[in-house]
Amino acid sequence: MILIGKIVGPHGIKGTLKVKPFTDFLERFEKNNIVKIRFENSLFEFLIEESFLHKNFICLKLKGIEDINQALKFRNCDIVISEDELKQLDDNEFYIHDLIGLKVLGESNEEIGVITDVISLASNDIYEIELSNKKKVFYPAVKEYIEEINIEKGIIKIKNYEDFFESNDAI
Repeated sequence: MILIGKIVGPHGIKGTLKVKPFTDFLERFEKNNIVKIRFENSLFEFLIEESFLHKNFICLKLKGIEDINQALKFRNCDIVISEDELKQLDDNEFYIHDLIGLKVLGESNEEIGVITDVISLASNDIYEIELSNKKKVFYPAVKEYIEEINIEKGIIKIKNYEDFFESNDAI
């Protein structure tokens, strides 16, 4: 199952849930769609009766969740989809879960490390890379620094990184 949202708590007293989305496809949360919620090792499906944006969250009124007490039970639960529900992406677009774990190679195919996280910022994404020496660094996910991403081979080839890692404070 693929995580597309996390229920952070109720919104108001009428059973509306406040969700932190982890998808670019917000239409998944539109009225009359079905959402799957993982709750205590079980999966439950709910019809979305109402949906609206509130700050950086999506608020969902789901059929069967009628008050704040019912909504509180779902705090910290995940909203998920199955892998066959993933949208087809354009060329040079990747799902975060496909990028995590990729081997990071330099321009001469030397192994540098592994992508351990992807941080989405307003301007661009940032890759967290665990280097071979176990230090972690941040690397911009922009064309100027990426030579190739090959999910099938499990690699990402980066360029212009030598001086970058020396000046980047490893964590």
